[in-house]
Amino acid sequence: MNTFLYQIVLVAFVSTSFGAQYFPLVKKNAKWIESSCSAMGGIETYQFQMKNDTIVSAVNYQILEKRTIAKCLKPLTTFACDDFRNWDSTSAIKTEGFIREDTATKTVYFRGLTSNTEEVLYNFNVDIQDTVLIDYRSIPMVVTKIDSILIKGMYRNEYSLTGITTQPLTPVSLIEGIGTTCGLFGVCDYFEGGTSLLCYKQDNEVLHGECQDVASNLRPNTLEGLRVQQENSSLTVYISDSQDKQISLKVSAIDGIVLYNKRTIDSPAWTIHFSEFRPVYRGVFVLSIESDSKIMTRVFQVF
Repeated sequence: MNTFLYQIVLVAFVSTSFGAQYFPLVKKNAKWIESSCSAMGGIETYQFQMKNDTIVSAVNYQILEKRTIAKCLKPLTTFACDDFRNWDSTSAIKTEGFIREDTATKTVYFRGLTSNTEEVLYNFNVDIQDTVLIDYRSIPMVVTKIDSILIKGMYRNEYSLTGITTQPLTPVSLIEGIGTTCGLFGVCDYFEGGTSLLCYKQDNEVLHGECQDVASNLRPNTLEGLRVQQENSSLTVYISDSQDKQISLKVSAIDGIVLYNKRTIDSPAWTIHFSEFRPVYRGVFVLSIESDSKIMTRVFQVF
């Protein structure tokens, strides 16, 4: 009898520890910080956040808001986003739509701000070889693997996805309670651009990914006598004419993650090779050049 009871307790423990508990996606104070990139539409970093409850057509929803963090809406082929003056860090907030979840069926529904109907955004009740529609509209992907991911001491399901008709440029997974690694709406990165989830926050605590707001990094101050020259595979900072002899260089991704940090530069010129950014050495970056009193920031691209 004791052995039988022990087996029941052991099975219950294993089931609870490895993904049996369902983690809802729709909850207050949840934030998705993402970036989008398009060859003709430019670059944008933004945040989705669930706000207050509301009722639409007699159905209970959470209001989903979108806040712009920083953007440069210029064609990337023109290199216009290299110029800080083409970046806008004005924090604009708008209502994106309404979202709700049926936890019994593990299904998340989204209704656009002007839409008369709701659509399935996520269905977490899936198994291997099941088809999943990413971007809740048209992009079919198939579940190839189910694994567990440990977040705050608890395991939740993570589903590896593979494209059926088109393959994204980077691996895609669906995480229970968070959504896809392409972002809340899952517009994955294809040849002409897409979206990427930088981090997911709950109650302002980062539970997945790593990021920070970049608006504070975009400051157009200048250092006298300092020149920056970009080549095909490197970036050189010339400080021979600068009055500031102790200068530090930092290169960050557009989401704020530091990729290169040289604290003290006292030579006439310093070259940063783009290959040092591995594994992320292509894209949009922010170069910060700091002295004791000033900061110069420049946005540049590496293709």
